[in-house]
Amino acid sequence: MAEICPLCHEVKSLTLYKKKGIRICTTCKAREKHKEQPIRKGYCGGCHELTKIVARRKNVPYCSKCYQRELVQDTASHERCVHCRKKGRIVSRKNNQPTCARCYGRLRYNDVSTHEVCSCCQTLNPVARRLANGDPVCFICNKHNKAPALTS
Repeated sequence: MAEICPLCHEVKSLTLYKKKGIRICTTCKAREKHKEQPIRKGYCGGCHELTKIVARRKNVPYCSKCYQRELVQDTASHERCVHCRKKGRIVSRKNNQPTCARCYGRLRYNDVSTHEVCSCCQTLNPVARRLANGDPVCFICNKHNKAPALTS
């Protein structure tokens, strides 16, 4: 059952976070877990700067920017998307059908089953975020700051 997370104030299904003894969403749980881990700094294999290392590929350390670039440029892991028929990095696989990032975003945005009536403009649109009380805010109202700011 969906509830309001006490940390991010978004309506999500909550899980028990044993360290603090409260129920929070999985996103906040991951953030809390990440805060506990020491920040790994080192020289990035892409830009060669001393920075936070987020991942390793083939035993080469990468910062977040270079790691994303490496994933896009690594054509060995690319597959053909079933929607646009272009070969690229696959971000979703439903029923063993690969979907690229561009098509995934478009499909998710156009999926009417996930749309809700915006609490600001009262139109049926994709949800960009939720207010503290759980009311949905569409991308247009969120972009133009028509919705009240989140208070934490």
